[in-house]
Amino acid sequence: IAGQASGQIQARTKKVMFPDRFIVLLLEFMNRGTVQDWMEKNVLLPGGILKTMRCVAAALAHMHKCRLIHNDVKPENVLLCQMDEKNPRAEVLVKLADFGLSEKSLDKSADFAHYGMTVLCMTTGEKFGH
Repeated sequence: IAGQASGQIQARTKKVMFPDRFIVLLLEFMNRGTVQDWMEKNVLLPGGILKTMRCVAAALAHMHKCRLIHNDVKPENVLLCQMDEKNPRAEVLVKLADFGLSEKSLDKSADFAHYGMTVLCMTTGEKFGH
């Protein structure tokens, strides 16, 4: 899934290693942190909220098409990356992350509820789950 949907699903895996019975994943560095970070700094503008949620919706739609559900959509699991760090107006890439609770299912209701709560948090500044 990670390589599909124009890379909007998750940070790309750079390397996988198995030292001493551990699994180590080296992932793409998302240099702008999470949506939660931006909310706490109060730097997420209305246009950015719309673009971000459109990208998250596209990632979820792709997962649902593959009969997978995320089960943990929240501002902390939406990662941001800006390729040109010196240009504050450069495009910010949005990627959905943390698939630890993902599962095969046709029931999308939990994802829809979490998506709605994420939108609410982003527009009000409230912390998810509080």
